[in-house]
Amino acid sequence: MEIQSVGPNEFLSIDGPASVRIIDGKLYVLGAEYGPGSSFTVMRGRRIIVKSLSESKIDIVLGPEGKMEKIDGTNEVIDAWDRELSTIQLRNSIIVVLGAMDVGKTTVTAMLVNKGVKEGLKVGGVIDGDPGQNDIGPPTTISASIATNFITHLTQLRNLRSIFVKTTSIEYVWDYVLNSISKLINELKLNYSVDTVVINTDGWVSEPAP
Repeated sequence: MEIQSVGPNEFLSIDGPASVRIIDGKLYVLGAEYGPGSSFTVMRGRRIIVKSLSESKIDIVLGPEGKMEKIDGTNEVIDAWDRELSTIQLRNSIIVVLGAMDVGKTTVTAMLVNKGVKEGLKVGGVIDGDPGQNDIGPPTTISASIATNFITHLTQLRNLRSIFVKTTSIEYVWDYVLNSISKLINELKLNYSVDTVVINTDGWVSEPAP
């Protein structure tokens, strides 16, 4: 356990596994604001960037390989992403997060989820459209869930339904994957009355190189 003081507009880089409890002040974490008495976790092998919105004091517990450091936030994209995502109408929307691999799609998905939860929406339909990962369901599946609390990663969501697509790459089964995603959207809307659907994708945005 370690008590840390953080000034307003200061940034922290936290590598998991880690558990953070806010003693005083307010932190911005992936579209959510955490105040005194609240807490969040960072999964093993994950890194998140935290911004302090005021003079804050936190209690942090680091697991093996966990790490926390204050960083210069000049080159961080938190504020820019937050401004852009705040312009999106979440209620009664289906939002697809597209982009190449390793550009922050999962982070943006988590931010959209948290913003919806903050607005009091039933952010269901968080659909993991990447069969190569196991964020919500096992690899080779397209999986769906519903968010009821703030998250720091999609693995914290409970899997409601998975559809087996037989492969970890959608290159040759993209039509079946799209049909599976459409089926999950319909199920979530009809059976769970979700207010919004957020779909994370696999990063396949161009043709294979010749």
